[in-house]
Amino acid sequence: MAPQKIYRALEGGGVRGIAHIGAAAVFDTLPDHYNTIANVGTSAGSEAGALLSAGLSPEAAKAAIDNFPFSSAIESGLETVPLIGTAIEGERLIRAGGLHDGSRLQAAVEKTLQTHAGISSFGDLNRLLAAGKPGAAKLYIVAHDVANGQVVFPDAYSSVYGIHNPAEQSIAFAARASSSIPGFFAPAQLRDAKGQVWDIADGGVDALLPYDVAQQLATEHDPGARVINFALGDPGQASPIGHGSPVAGVEYIAKLVRSVATARRDALLRDKDVRSDSVIIDTDGIKTTDFNLSKAQQTYLYNSGIVSAMEFVTRDLGTAITRDEAVKLSVLATAARSEITSISAPGRGVGGVTEAMTNPLMQRLDVVSRQLGGVASPAPRRAELTVS
Repeated sequence: MAPQKIYRALEGGGVRGIAHIGAAAVFDTLPDHYNTIANVGTSAGSEAGALLSAGLSPEAAKAAIDNFPFSSAIESGLETVPLIGTAIEGERLIRAGGLHDGSRLQAAVEKTLQTHAGISSFGDLNRLLAAGKPGAAKLYIVAHDVANGQVVFPDAYSSVYGIHNPAEQSIAFAARASSSIPGFFAPAQLRDAKGQVWDIADGGVDALLPYDVAQQLATEHDPGARVINFALGDPGQASPIGHGSPVAGVEYIAKLVRSVATARRDALLRDKDVRSDSVIIDTDGIKTTDFNLSKAQQTYLYNSGIVSAMEFVTRDLGTAITRDEAVKLSVLATAARSEITSISAPGRGVGGVTEAMTNPLMQRLDVVSRQLGGVASPAPRRAELTVS
């Protein structure tokens, strides 16, 4: 039987998008079951989606995200000093519409894509697809035009803004625009074919979890393709934003916009059919705008993605998982166990990661490892997988 054609809907969530890379590693281990033909991302989901669409191996994608310069993606300096910081941040907010102009984030995304994936434009991805590169996939980035509403790149470059040859336009710009959290990042500015400038903001304003967008794209371009959500948290689990800004109103604006967006995605995930096609990744304890992320927190997010995706595929595939596939997944689980152990310290936290985060993750990994162990045992090539 041919593998299922998959559109991945990658939720926005700032730095927590690292978890998408871990979850994707599990699906990439099962190419006989899942053939990802498109990644549809909002905010951090667009940046993760760009790396995944380039066909990077799980190891290469992890290396790219491990080396992403999170802390340098935002401005820092005197704004951290009380009173002086208030004046600087207040001026930025009034002048540009956000505490950070987003140029450093765009530059960091651009450098990461060029260094680790060898791509810069949507056309580069198209060329990888045309060459038949294994793992390469289409990429769609969801953003919000302040005047026109939801836009989806790369198509919007031509259909909305009349820009010639949209395929050769920048992935990093679209990802930076999609990641422009209101109040935190200033909107990205795009000049159309007539010279008019448009403000493009966080795609999460319209579709924090771009499930509906992915469904529409799949229906239009690949009828019969299945949409699988990579969701960053259960319904009701907050998507916290906090950056210690002296300008209290900025944080309020960001939280207000995000709370509306979160309510929409929660409603989606409460639908039993949508939920059954969703990898629910626990990212509790990590804030969306924690750009000074520790290595331990990065490790936690990545492996939370792995564990959550393993739970999904064992439930989704059941007895269709072969012994060889179970062995490969078990190897991935062993590596995850080692990494989680490395950031677990009884009685104290490691780099902002607490036992309250690692203990439940390890317990869930134990359960899925036992399930895989039953299939990977030397007896029959196919064995019954008991899903709890």
